[in-house]
Amino acid sequence: MYAVVEDADCERRVELRSFLTKIRSNIRPEDVGLPARSHRRVPGLRRQEVAELVGVSEDWYRWFETGRPISVSPKFLARVAHALRLSPNDEVALYRLALPELYRADRAACVLHCLAAV
Repeated sequence: MYAVVEDADCERRVELRSFLTKIRSNIRPEDVGLPARSHRRVPGLRRQEVAELVGVSEDWYRWFETGRPISVSPKFLARVAHALRLSPNDEVALYRLALPELYRADRAACVLHCLAAV
């Protein structure tokens, strides 16, 4: 039982990291009112810039994005969604990936749906 929960949580963290990295890569600093910097190794916003927009330290945002086992509030998630200009569907995905209880409930609903179809 615990191994299944741990596997799901690991999967959730990987999905969260991929989701946020992809979203960040599609946003230019000038799109969110930040000055454009000359050299970027990768496209899009840096974690540091997202942290600045959200109003948290760069370390805290990095811990969140990389899936460290930290607790986040709905208020924090709302600020992330606003900073990254998420669509309503992407905002739902952010909450589902960031909050383990929502992720587990969503997975359970999928399993029940598949079992009902058999």
